[in-house]
Amino acid sequence: MDQEKVTIGMTCYNSADTIGRAIQSALAQNYSNKEILIVDDGSSDESVGVITQMISRNPEARLIIHKENTGFAGALNTLIQEAQGKYLVIFDDDDVSVDHRVQTQLDRILSYQKEFHTDMVVCHSARLQSYQDGSEFYEPTAGCVEGEAPHGVNMANRILVGHLSKGVVGSCANCSRMAPVSAFKVIQGFDRNLRRCEDTDFNVRFALAGGHFVGIAEPLVIQTMTGGNDKTLDREYAAEKMMIEKHKDYLSSIGWYSFCVAWQDVKYANLSGQFREVFVKILFLLFRHPVQTLCKIGWAIPAKRTRSRLKSFYVMQGSR
Repeated sequence: MDQEKVTIGMTCYNSADTIGRAIQSALAQNYSNKEILIVDDGSSDESVGVITQMISRNPEARLIIHKENTGFAGALNTLIQEAQGKYLVIFDDDDVSVDHRVQTQLDRILSYQKEFHTDMVVCHSARLQSYQDGSEFYEPTAGCVEGEAPHGVNMANRILVGHLSKGVVGSCANCSRMAPVSAFKVIQGFDRNLRRCEDTDFNVRFALAGGHFVGIAEPLVIQTMTGGNDKTLDREYAAEKMMIEKHKDYLSSIGWYSFCVAWQDVKYANLSGQFREVFVKILFLLFRHPVQTLCKIGWAIPAKRTRSRLKSFYVMQGSR
């Protein structure tokens, strides 16, 4: 049986110190019918030189160079447009994937497509997150269930408001994402206006387009939790506010827009350690939106450990 061609897509921005190990994990994949496509997004360090040297003897790999930085979303869109494979799997420039990642995710997608007759399926795997202090944590992903995976408005509601339903616990990050190239193109890729939360926005739009989210419980990606100019609490907060405004019409249609706007302030106060503010803002929300507030608090419990690690991540960076 012929193997479908898979594009391993990787973006790079000033990652000369880490891109080598990421490329090596792509080259080491045991799936043979693959191309490795790397987009350097206007790096000012030695990234291009490192990439060029590493792929010089590998005809399956090629490099596209952006003269100007377009942001992660812009570089991802170039991957989508230039991919020659039928499927695209995203590797981050500072992460390492196990050698059977491509094969495992493709098998999961093909099996699901055969059973449920849809090309609107995206697959994520769990991750082993490695922090700067040497600690490691298992981060689950959604869709690790038998039968029909989370999809449509159920998944959109989980992402936007936290609503719990079967199989939705766990995150769906770009660094563990694989899908048919056609599925990326149906919703026109990623929003270049978002410097953060572009993956969350993609997930919302994919879900609302009827997309299915399948998952793999095995941590196929070792995710290095590195900092950066875009990875601050203030920029995350601003990006999430933008995303809520982008999806205002949908949130309003289900009666959650005003609450979600206010909840972002609770989340920001919590992650920045302003516990008095958290208490005051939750009391206000209990008065204005009692049912939604109690639901949100209950739905948030399964992600308590993830929030705790995220808070520590921002503290370790030493900035907001």
